[in-house]
Amino acid sequence: MHIVVTVATSDGAVISSDERVQLPQPTERSLMRFDLCREVPAPDMEGVGVFFEIRHRKGSKAQATKYWAYLDPQLMVQGPLTLQVNKAPVEYEARRQSLALPKAGSKVHLTLL
Repeated sequence: MHIVVTVATSDGAVISSDERVQLPQPTERSLMRFDLCREVPAPDMEGVGVFFEIRHRKGSKAQATKYWAYLDPQLMVQGPLTLQVNKAPVEYEARRQSLALPKAGSKVHLTLL
């Protein structure tokens, strides 16, 4: 499993994508907790958000995004944040994000420095 950090504009244009965040195999499937420290450059454009996509691997092949969370640019302040996890497919366009299906009981907890 790994996390893809994608920066995209509100109209759905992908600016950058980083696939280097590997996750260890969870010991328990009902509760997955990972403590990661990752430095990602903050977007410097107006109306740009950050997407956290959870993907699996089958052998050496990367699979499509399974779940995702969105960090709104207006929430990018220092401190702890909680984001809703949504089921695939990823909706990069801001106007279509309201159609996303939430993954019940799943959250992403972040701390922005």
